[in-house]
Amino acid sequence: MPTQTALIVSEVGGRVHPVSNWPIPQPEQGQIQIRVSIAGLNPHDQKARDTGLFIKDSLPTILAHDLTAKISDTVNEHEAAALPTNVIASSIAIFDPSGLGIPAPWSPEAASFGYADASLLIVGGGTNCGRFGVQLAKLAGIGEIVVIGGDEKELMEWGATHVLNRHAGDAKIVEQIRSIVGDELLYAFDTINLPEDQHIAISALSSSRKGTVARLRASIGKVDETKIIGQKTVPKTAKPFWDRVAGYLQTGALVSPRYKIVKGLDADKVNAVLDRYRDGEKVIQTHFEVEGVE
Repeated sequence: MPTQTALIVSEVGGRVHPVSNWPIPQPEQGQIQIRVSIAGLNPHDQKARDTGLFIKDSLPTILAHDLTAKISDTVNEHEAAALPTNVIASSIAIFDPSGLGIPAPWSPEAASFGYADASLLIVGGGTNCGRFGVQLAKLAGIGEIVVIGGDEKELMEWGATHVLNRHAGDAKIVEQIRSIVGDELLYAFDTINLPEDQHIAISALSSSRKGTVARLRASIGKVDETKIIGQKTVPKTAKPFWDRVAGYLQTGALVSPRYKIVKGLDADKVNAVLDRYRDGEKVIQTHFEVEGVE
Protein backbone atom coordinates (compact mmCIF):
# COMPACT_ATOMS: atom_id res chain seq x y z
CA MET A 1 0.00 0.00 0.00
CA PRO A 2 1.35 3.49 -0.83
CA THR A 3 2.25 5.71 2.12
CA GLN A 4 2.52 9.41 2.91
CA THR A 5 3.89 11.79 5.50
CA ALA A 6 1.33 12.62 8.19
CA LEU A 7 1.00 14.25 11.59
CA ILE A 8 -0.62 11.87 14.05
CA VAL A 9 -1.55 11.38 17.69
CA SER A 10 -0.36 8.05 19.08
CA GLU A 11 -1.64 8.31 22.66
CA VAL A 12 -4.13 10.38 24.62
CA GLY A 13 -2.30 13.36 26.06
CA GLY A 14 0.66 12.92 23.75
CA ARG A 15 2.06 15.42 21.29
CA VAL A 16 1.23 15.52 17.62
CA HIS A 17 4.22 14.06 15.78
CA PRO A 18 5.21 13.20 12.20
CA VAL A 19 5.43 9.78 10.57
CA SER A 20 6.57 9.06 7.03
CA ASN A 21 4.75 5.79 6.45
CA TRP A 22 1.07 6.59 7.01
CA PRO A 23 -1.04 4.45 4.64
CA ILE A 24 -2.89 6.20 1.83
CA PRO A 25 -6.44 4.79 1.73
CA GLN A 26 -7.32 3.26 -1.60
CA PRO A 27 -10.81 3.93 -3.00
CA GLU A 28 -13.15 1.03 -3.51
CA GLN A 29 -15.94 0.71 -6.05
CA GLY A 30 -18.10 3.84 -6.01
CA GLN A 31 -15.59 5.84 -3.95
CA ILE A 32 -13.17 8.61 -4.87
CA GLN A 33 -9.82 9.61 -3.42
CA ILE A 34 -9.38 13.23 -2.33
CA ARG A 35 -6.08 15.00 -1.82
CA VAL A 36 -6.08 17.39 1.13
CA SER A 37 -4.79 20.86 0.29
CA ILE A 38 -5.51 22.77 3.51
CA ALA A 39 -5.99 21.52 7.07
CA GLY A 40 -7.33 23.89 9.72
CA LEU A 41 -7.25 23.43 13.48
CA ASN A 42 -10.25 23.94 15.76
CA PRO A 43 -10.74 23.75 19.54
CA HIS A 44 -12.05 20.19 19.41
CA ASP A 45 -8.72 19.08 17.88
CA GLN A 46 -7.04 20.13 21.13
CA LYS A 47 -9.55 18.10 23.10
CA ALA A 48 -8.92 15.15 20.80
CA ARG A 49 -5.17 15.35 21.38
CA ASP A 50 -5.33 15.90 25.13
CA THR A 51 -8.44 13.97 26.22
CA GLY A 52 -9.04 11.53 23.38
CA LEU A 53 -12.33 13.13 22.32
CA PHE A 54 -13.67 11.15 19.34
CA ILE A 55 -10.33 9.36 18.75
CA LYS A 56 -9.37 7.37 21.86
CA ASP A 57 -10.53 4.07 20.38
CA SER A 58 -8.85 4.59 17.01
CA LEU A 59 -5.28 5.54 17.94
CA PRO A 60 -2.94 6.24 16.28
CA THR A 61 -4.87 8.67 14.13
CA ILE A 62 -4.82 11.98 12.27
CA LEU A 63 -6.45 15.16 13.59
CA ALA A 64 -8.28 17.80 11.56
CA HIS A 65 -10.00 15.51 9.07
CA ASP A 66 -13.58 16.59 9.64
CA LEU A 67 -15.17 16.99 6.23
CA THR A 68 -14.77 17.56 2.54
CA ALA A 69 -16.86 19.67 0.20
CA LYS A 70 -16.98 21.20 -3.24
CA ILE A 71 -15.84 24.82 -3.29
CA SER A 72 -17.49 27.48 -5.42
CA ASP A 73 -15.30 29.27 -7.97
CA THR A 74 -16.14 32.53 -6.18
CA VAL A 75 -14.54 31.40 -2.89
CA ASN A 76 -10.84 30.75 -2.35
CA GLU A 77 -9.67 27.68 -0.46
CA HIS A 78 -8.67 29.54 2.68
CA GLU A 79 -12.01 31.36 2.92
CA ALA A 80 -13.74 28.02 2.57
CA ALA A 81 -11.50 26.33 5.14
CA ALA A 82 -12.33 29.03 7.69
CA LEU A 83 -16.08 28.36 7.49
CA PRO A 84 -16.89 24.94 8.92
CA THR A 85 -17.60 24.03 11.56
CA ASN A 86 -17.94 27.57 12.88
CA VAL A 87 -20.50 29.05 10.53
CA ILE A 88 -22.86 26.07 10.49
CA ALA A 89 -22.78 25.81 14.29
CA SER A 90 -23.84 29.45 14.54
CA SER A 91 -26.47 29.07 11.84
CA ILE A 92 -28.08 26.10 13.57
CA ALA A 93 -27.86 27.76 16.99
CA ILE A 94 -29.67 30.87 15.77
CA PHE A 95 -32.04 29.66 13.06
CA ASP A 96 -32.89 26.04 13.82
CA PRO A 97 -35.75 25.05 16.17
CA SER A 98 -33.21 23.00 18.15
CA GLY A 99 -31.47 26.30 18.96
CA LEU A 100 -33.09 29.71 19.26
CA GLY A 101 -35.60 29.04 16.51
CA ILE A 102 -35.41 32.50 14.95
CA PRO A 103 -36.77 31.97 11.42
CA ALA A 104 -34.00 31.85 8.84
CA PRO A 105 -34.30 34.85 6.51
CA TRP A 106 -34.79 32.53 3.52
CA SER A 107 -37.60 30.58 5.19
CA PRO A 108 -41.34 31.07 4.57
CA GLU A 109 -41.74 32.09 8.23
CA ALA A 110 -39.45 35.08 7.71
CA ALA A 111 -42.23 37.14 6.14
CA SER A 112 -44.14 37.35 9.42
CA PHE A 113 -41.25 37.60 11.90
CA GLY A 114 -40.36 40.99 13.36
CA TYR A 115 -36.58 40.91 13.02
CA ALA A 116 -36.16 44.65 13.51
CA ASP A 117 -37.93 44.46 16.87
CA ALA A 118 -35.89 41.46 18.09
CA SER A 119 -32.79 41.53 20.29
CA LEU A 120 -30.02 38.94 20.36
CA LEU A 121 -27.27 38.57 22.96
CA ILE A 122 -24.08 36.83 21.81
CA VAL A 123 -21.64 35.75 24.51
CA GLY A 124 -18.15 35.16 23.14
CA GLY A 125 -17.62 37.74 20.43
CA GLY A 126 -13.96 36.78 20.26
CA THR A 127 -14.73 33.28 19.01
CA ASN A 128 -15.25 32.45 15.36
CA CYS A 129 -18.73 31.17 16.17
CA GLY A 130 -19.46 34.48 17.87
CA ARG A 131 -18.16 36.42 14.87
CA PHE A 132 -20.33 34.43 12.51
CA GLY A 133 -23.26 34.77 14.89
CA VAL A 134 -23.03 38.56 14.58
CA GLN A 135 -22.91 38.38 10.80
CA LEU A 136 -25.85 36.00 10.59
CA ALA A 137 -27.91 38.16 12.95
CA LYS A 138 -27.14 41.20 10.81
CA LEU A 139 -27.98 39.25 7.65
CA ALA A 140 -31.37 38.40 9.16
CA GLY A 141 -32.00 42.03 10.09
CA ILE A 142 -32.14 41.62 13.87
CA GLY A 143 -32.52 45.07 15.42
CA GLU A 144 -30.34 44.86 18.55
CA ILE A 145 -27.22 42.67 18.44
CA VAL A 146 -25.46 42.88 21.80
CA VAL A 147 -22.09 41.14 22.03
CA ILE A 148 -19.91 40.33 25.03
CA GLY A 149 -16.18 40.26 24.27
CA GLY A 150 -14.23 40.48 21.05
CA ASP A 151 -12.82 43.21 18.85
CA GLU A 152 -15.30 46.09 19.04
CA LYS A 153 -14.34 47.68 15.72
CA GLU A 154 -14.53 44.38 13.84
CA LEU A 155 -17.82 43.31 15.41
CA MET A 156 -19.46 46.70 14.83
CA GLU A 157 -18.44 46.56 11.17
CA TRP A 158 -20.12 43.17 10.91
CA GLY A 159 -23.37 44.35 12.45
CA ALA A 160 -23.14 44.40 16.24
CA THR A 161 -25.04 47.32 17.74
CA HIS A 162 -23.30 47.11 21.12
CA VAL A 163 -20.05 45.42 22.23
CA LEU A 164 -19.51 45.02 25.98
CA ASN A 165 -16.27 44.47 27.89
CA ARG A 166 -16.24 40.87 29.09
CA HIS A 167 -14.01 41.85 32.03
CA ALA A 168 -16.51 44.34 33.49
CA GLY A 169 -17.91 41.80 35.97
CA ASP A 170 -21.03 39.66 35.65
CA ALA A 171 -23.41 41.95 37.54
CA LYS A 172 -22.22 45.01 35.64
CA ILE A 173 -22.53 43.23 32.29
CA VAL A 174 -26.10 42.13 33.01
CA GLU A 175 -26.91 45.70 34.08
CA GLN A 176 -25.47 47.02 30.81
CA ILE A 177 -27.43 44.50 28.74
CA ARG A 178 -30.68 45.42 30.45
CA SER A 179 -29.98 49.12 29.95
CA ILE A 180 -29.88 48.39 26.21
CA VAL A 181 -32.71 45.89 25.72
CA GLY A 182 -34.76 46.41 28.86
CA ASP A 183 -36.74 43.35 29.90
CA GLU A 184 -37.29 42.29 26.30
CA LEU A 185 -34.38 39.90 25.63
CA LEU A 186 -35.74 36.57 24.35
CA TYR A 187 -32.68 35.20 22.54
CA ALA A 188 -29.15 34.55 23.79
CA PHE A 189 -26.37 32.59 22.09
CA ASP A 190 -23.44 31.52 24.31
CA THR A 191 -20.53 30.34 22.18
CA ILE A 192 -17.98 29.75 24.90
CA ASN A 193 -19.27 28.87 28.38
CA LEU A 194 -20.17 25.57 29.94
CA PRO A 195 -23.80 25.30 31.12
CA GLU A 196 -22.86 25.97 34.73
CA ASP A 197 -21.18 29.24 33.69
CA GLN A 198 -23.96 30.61 31.50
CA HIS A 199 -25.54 32.75 34.19
CA ILE A 200 -24.94 36.03 32.34
CA ALA A 201 -27.03 34.95 29.37
CA ILE A 202 -29.72 33.47 31.61
CA SER A 203 -29.85 36.50 33.90
CA ALA A 204 -30.15 38.88 30.96
CA LEU A 205 -33.25 37.14 29.55
CA SER A 206 -36.65 38.70 30.03
CA SER A 207 -38.20 38.05 33.44
CA SER A 208 -41.73 38.46 32.09
CA ARG A 209 -41.56 36.51 28.81
CA LYS A 210 -40.11 33.15 27.89
CA GLY A 211 -36.57 33.38 26.55
CA THR A 212 -34.08 30.87 25.20
CA VAL A 213 -30.33 30.32 25.47
CA ALA A 214 -28.56 28.36 22.74
CA ARG A 215 -25.18 26.96 23.74
CA LEU A 216 -22.34 25.17 22.01
CA ARG A 217 -20.60 23.53 24.95
CA ALA A 218 -21.92 20.56 26.89
CA SER A 219 -21.49 19.86 30.58
CA ILE A 220 -18.17 18.44 31.70
CA GLY A 221 -18.35 14.67 31.96
CA LYS A 222 -17.78 11.46 30.11
CA VAL A 223 -18.96 11.52 26.51
CA ASP A 224 -20.89 8.45 25.39
CA GLU A 225 -19.35 8.20 21.95
CA THR A 226 -21.73 5.39 20.98
CA LYS A 227 -24.35 8.15 20.70
CA ILE A 228 -22.24 10.12 18.21
CA ILE A 229 -23.11 9.00 14.70
CA GLY A 230 -22.77 10.34 11.21
CA GLN A 231 -26.10 11.40 9.79
CA LYS A 232 -27.82 14.14 7.89
CA THR A 233 -28.80 16.61 10.57
CA VAL A 234 -31.29 19.51 10.45
CA PRO A 235 -31.43 19.49 6.63
CA LYS A 236 -34.21 22.09 6.56
CA THR A 237 -31.81 24.58 8.12
CA ALA A 238 -28.42 23.39 6.90
CA LYS A 239 -29.03 22.70 3.20
CA PRO A 240 -30.61 26.03 2.22
CA PHE A 241 -27.93 27.79 4.24
CA TRP A 242 -25.06 26.04 2.46
CA ASP A 243 -26.80 26.67 -0.86
CA ARG A 244 -26.49 30.40 -0.14
CA VAL A 245 -23.05 30.62 1.48
CA ALA A 246 -21.07 31.26 -1.71
CA GLY A 247 -23.41 34.12 -2.61
CA TYR A 248 -23.18 35.60 0.88
CA LEU A 249 -19.38 35.51 0.70
CA GLN A 250 -19.39 37.07 -2.75
CA THR A 251 -21.60 39.98 -1.67
CA GLY A 252 -19.82 40.46 1.66
CA ALA A 253 -22.86 39.50 3.73
CA LEU A 254 -20.58 36.87 5.26
CA VAL A 255 -16.87 37.45 5.82
CA SER A 256 -14.49 34.64 6.72
CA PRO A 257 -12.57 35.24 9.95
CA ARG A 258 -8.92 36.17 9.90
CA TYR A 259 -6.54 33.31 9.32
CA LYS A 260 -2.84 32.71 9.03
CA ILE A 261 -1.10 30.25 6.74
CA VAL A 262 1.62 27.76 7.65
CA LYS A 263 3.38 25.97 4.83
CA GLY A 264 3.80 22.22 5.17
CA LEU A 265 3.39 19.77 8.04
CA ASP A 266 5.07 21.39 11.03
CA ALA A 267 4.34 19.37 14.17
CA ASP A 268 5.76 22.01 16.51
CA LYS A 269 3.49 24.70 15.06
CA VAL A 270 0.46 22.38 15.21
CA ASN A 271 1.15 21.65 18.88
CA ALA A 272 1.68 25.35 19.58
CA VAL A 273 -1.77 26.22 18.18
CA LEU A 274 -3.40 23.40 20.14
CA ASP A 275 -1.59 24.51 23.30
CA ARG A 276 -3.04 28.01 22.89
CA TYR A 277 -6.54 26.53 22.63
CA ARG A 278 -5.80 24.46 25.74
CA ASP A 279 -4.56 27.46 27.72
CA GLY A 280 -7.46 29.72 26.73
CA GLU A 281 -5.24 32.12 24.81
CA LYS A 282 -6.26 34.09 21.74
CA VAL A 283 -5.93 31.99 18.59
CA ILE A 284 -6.03 33.16 14.99
CA GLN A 285 -7.49 30.49 12.73
CA THR A 286 -4.45 28.60 11.43
CA HIS A 287 -4.37 26.80 8.08
CA PHE A 288 -1.65 24.32 7.20
CA GLU A 289 -1.03 24.07 3.47
CA VAL A 290 -0.25 20.39 2.99
CA GLU A 291 -0.62 20.03 -0.76
CA GLY A 292 2.66 18.80 -2.22
CA VAL A 293 3.81 17.10 1.00
CA GLU A 294 4.52 13.48 0.14
